[in-house]
Amino acid sequence: SAAKRVTDFPDPVRRDNADPENYDNQRPNLGLANGRLWMAWERNLRGGSAQIYMASFGPSGAVEADSADLVSSGSGVCSDPQVLDLQGEPGALWYDSRRGANRVYMVRRSGAGWSEYELSVDSSPASFGRAVPVGADLYALWQSSPAGADRIVAREPDTSAAAPRLAALDFTEGKRSRSEKVSIEVGIPRDSSGIAGFAYLWGRDPAAVPARGAENLV
Repeated sequence: SAAKRVTDFPDPVRRDNADPENYDNQRPNLGLANGRLWMAWERNLRGGSAQIYMASFGPSGAVEADSADLVSSGSGVCSDPQVLDLQGEPGALWYDSRRGANRVYMVRRSGAGWSEYELSVDSSPASFGRAVPVGADLYALWQSSPAGADRIVAREPDTSAAAPRLAALDFTEGKRSRSEKVSIEVGIPRDSSGIAGFAYLWGRDPAAVPARGAENLV
């Protein structure tokens, strides 16, 4: 078929300046998310800073104009987007200069909006990020440039958390008691992984492991 323009829709954000002829569009990236074809690309009002937009394609092969949306923060210069399928939700990865030096960011569709995360959490400039979802996990890498030396940095899923802290309230730890009821204070540790909770088991064997499906402490 003949090539046709797909960025011919009014801008969904700048409604006071929505004419598509006023915008530059470049560096598109295509990807599937939940069975739908999505495009992420750099878009800027002429004379302005490039931002990241996303839009889906319909069955006819045309961009669904009502799906087009600005997914970056609107600050800095954004570059090099990648479409992601994040457990069935569309997402995107890119780098931008909102903090002066470049950093790598990611968004995920959340309801009617987008939730943003910074992947390059150290202080070094970061650019040219790439990510691969594997099931519920996400593996990412990018170019890091500390002190002008370029390196490739990878980030793996964080699926660990420290054990909760237990403190006896009405008995002495390590000593026998005649009481049939005990009270224990549970201190939930700081958790950057978003783990739902901790299963527990009451018994005399310190090596016993709670069965799957046991009640969680949250």
